[in-house]
Amino acid sequence: MSKLGFHLDIPGRLLEAVNGFLFIVCVGMVVFIAWYLLARLTVYKFRFRPFLVSSETKLALALMVFAFGDAIIRAPIWYWRHLINHGDPNAGGMTDLFTFIVTNGAVLCSLSGIVVIRLMVSYKWGEWPWLAVAIVGAMFTFAML
Repeated sequence: MSKLGFHLDIPGRLLEAVNGFLFIVCVGMVVFIAWYLLARLTVYKFRFRPFLVSSETKLALALMVFAFGDAIIRAPIWYWRHLINHGDPNAGGMTDLFTFIVTNGAVLCSLSGIVVIRLMVSYKWGEWPWLAVAIVGAMFTFAML
């Protein structure tokens, strides 16, 4: 029994299905954003300087990196839950490789999320919104170490 007074028991097959679904959605986002960026690049006649200066390109790149990082997080968890749910005797805890992959995916998601906040915030608010998110996130991360 937890401190909340109830026990949360999520079935393993549900976790496998949710992570598999989100992995597929993230891969789809990466593919279609890459397709959009290629179309934008052809509009600029493959000149990279004006392509990288435009705000919509920066936002699309940041969202693509976020979706890629989330896909990196979801893939090993989906695979691990699949092994556990189908009775693999070697499926114990998360391996060091899976932990490394999930950690790097979380770093990609965090950094690209900060970039999305920076690009989406109005100029009249200044720099404090994305800096505040970065500082609070860094403080939480260092407090957990």
